[in-house]
Amino acid sequence: MKHLGRITAGVWLVASAVSLSNCTLLKAAGLPGTECPDMKNAEAVAAFDWQKGFQLDAKSGLAVQQSIPAAVELAAFVKRIDGDLKAACAGLATDLGEKTAGYKDAAEACSAALKVFDAERGKLGPKAKLTVKVDAPTCTVSMAPFVACAKSCAHLEGAGADVSCSGHVYGQCSGECSGECSMEVAASCDGSCSGSCEAQVTGSCKGTCEGKCDGQDSHGNCKGKCEGACQTEVKAGKCEGKCQGSCKLKENGKCEGQCGGNCTTDMKAPRCSGDVKLPNLSPQCMGECSLVAALSSDCLKPIVHYSIKGVDDAASARKLQLAVEKNMPAIFEVAIGLKDKALGAIVNGKKVVEGGIAVSEEIAKGASGDPKKAAISGALVACIAGPYKEAIEGVANIKGKIDLSLNVKAALEGKASIGK
Repeated sequence: MKHLGRITAGVWLVASAVSLSNCTLLKAAGLPGTECPDMKNAEAVAAFDWQKGFQLDAKSGLAVQQSIPAAVELAAFVKRIDGDLKAACAGLATDLGEKTAGYKDAAEACSAALKVFDAERGKLGPKAKLTVKVDAPTCTVSMAPFVACAKSCAHLEGAGADVSCSGHVYGQCSGECSGECSMEVAASCDGSCSGSCEAQVTGSCKGTCEGKCDGQDSHGNCKGKCEGACQTEVKAGKCEGKCQGSCKLKENGKCEGQCGGNCTTDMKAPRCSGDVKLPNLSPQCMGECSLVAALSSDCLKPIVHYSIKGVDDAASARKLQLAVEKNMPAIFEVAIGLKDKALGAIVNGKKVVEGGIAVSEEIAKGASGDPKKAAISGALVACIAGPYKEAIEGVANIKGKIDLSLNVKAALEGKASIGK
């Protein structure tokens, strides 16, 4: 990271040197399109013609065109991870009785969550046994951003833009789907359900009763009659109610989630569970396009089953179970699902940002001695310095966010035996 700090020094100096006289010169020269797009909007940044807007040569224009949107999206990706962790840990803390609110970041929220978790765990007694079972999340990347990036590079290199997916392709299927249907929102499953099954009952419930229970055992489970929703863990079994997780369809049918098999119509918004690839793309462009794809990573929330037995305080056990099962999925999504994609973004993100900054410095040096070019260069750097700075900070912080999620996960699991 020290290298990044050194190579950006020139960019920040040039950015700070942009003054009113530069803006006046731009207007006096009658140069069109030299105003920045909305630099917080990745789509606006990607759609902006940087070569034409700032009169750049083709090579410089392409470098800026590809690196700036990636830098904006990288910064947003890191903020998203921090926001998800912050919300999950804040939710866990609140649900366990913590009154503090307004945490400044994920680290502060997670610290508070673990503190109150330890306190609640202590109420369960020395014989309490906690078991965590987690259905690993299905994580995918959008293929559309990669295709757009690949077509841009392929146009210059004469390569085809036929992309492939090393894993399963998931998407919205308006027709009939055969195979796996991943469902984050519980829905009917005409086949085999793996995850959580929720059904309305008036009687015994072997899982978690989400309604009225006329008697609980010492473990906090519903021992008597349950009136309401009964949620049970299933693995490749029949679900008479609503399935949340993965449904392997018995035959061609309607998929209310993401179809991971064959679809009788063209899939909309296809996503890849593995790596998106293009054989003829250059290593540099492959790195940039892989970064763009990784930044679109999204996961179906993992199903978390938290079992507590042998407790002294059934009410505290129930409170802890509900709080963990509600908030832990988002933490596991980062720690398990997004970890590899995020760490890969560090490598590709560093290369993209370094390349873009190097080109920006070359543009600034090339404008020396030419007032008109210097004005254009100054305006350009004023636009892009902020996103590059945020991207650099993002690259430096990604691993810290992942480590935080792993630490919280380990802390919660450290108080439990991990189910197989």
